[in-house]
Amino acid sequence: SLGLDKVNMMSSLPVYFHLPDRDAAWHIAVTLWIALTVSTVKRTLFQQSVHGERLGRVVFFDRLIDVVLTGVFAATVVDDLDIDVGMGLQSIFAASGVATLFFSLATKDLAEQIIGGFVIQAWDAFEIGDDIKLGDGTEGTVKQIGLVETQIQQYDNIMVQIPNSSLYKQRVSNLSRVKKSQFEQVLRFKYSDLPEVPAVLADIKEEIRASCPKLITEGKPFRAVLTKYETDHVATVVLCHFDIPPGSAEFVANREQVLLAIARAMEKHKVELALPSIIYRT
Repeated sequence: SLGLDKVNMMSSLPVYFHLPDRDAAWHIAVTLWIALTVSTVKRTLFQQSVHGERLGRVVFFDRLIDVVLTGVFAATVVDDLDIDVGMGLQSIFAASGVATLFFSLATKDLAEQIIGGFVIQAWDAFEIGDDIKLGDGTEGTVKQIGLVETQIQQYDNIMVQIPNSSLYKQRVSNLSRVKKSQFEQVLRFKYSDLPEVPAVLADIKEEIRASCPKLITEGKPFRAVLTKYETDHVATVVLCHFDIPPGSAEFVANREQVLLAIARAMEKHKVELALPSIIYRT
C-alpha cells in the first residue's frame, strides 16, 4: 500500500508530458546536430584565430557560447515535447527558490570568488605560467587558476593562494608579456672628484654601448647625467633600456654587464663612490 500511496501522491502533481510525434523528434534531432556542429566550428575558428598561441580569454568565450547553445537546445526540447508544469510542481519550485535564496546569502563570499574566477578568465590579464606582480606587492609565477582561488608560486618558492574575489580587484602587472626592460642606477661621487664626473659619465655610456648589444638608443632615454648636489656627495643617475624581457636569465646577465661597465669607467678615471656620512646630534 505504501508504493500505491507514492504513486497516488506523484499523480496528484499536474505535470503533463506529451510524447513527441515524428516531426517533433526529427526537429529535436536536427536541432541537436546544428548545436553540435556550431560548437565544433566555433572552437575551430577560435583556435585558428590565435594561430597556436595561448588561448587566453578565447577559452572563456568558447565555454560561454557552449552554455548558450545548451540553453537554446533545452528550450527547443521543452517546446517540442510540450511540457506543462502545473501548480503542484510550481509550489515545489517556489519553496525551493526560497531555500536557494537563503543558501545564496549564506554563501555570498563563495559566490563572489566564483564570479571572480570567471572575470579573471574573461579579463585575460594573465595565464598559467605567467610571471605577475600584484598591487599588494605579491610577485611570482601563476601555477593554477581555480574556480575560487588562484595559486601563485613566489620567487622564494613559497606557494600562496589568493581568493579570486580579491585578485581581480587588484592592479596586475604581467611581467611575461613585457618585452623590454629598464636599468636605473644612482651613483654617489665625492666632491673631490667633481671635475672628473662629466668624463666618467661619458665613458660609462661608451662602456655600456660596447658591452650590451641589445641596448635601445632610439625611442627610449639613454643617459648618464649629474642630477643634484647633496651635503656629502654629488648625485648622478644612469638610465638605459634594453630589448630584453625583465626577470629573465638574459636580463640578469645583462644587468651584470652594465654594472661592470660602470666599474670600468670609474677605474679608468680613478674615482670612487662616496660613502654616506654620519651626522651626530647632541
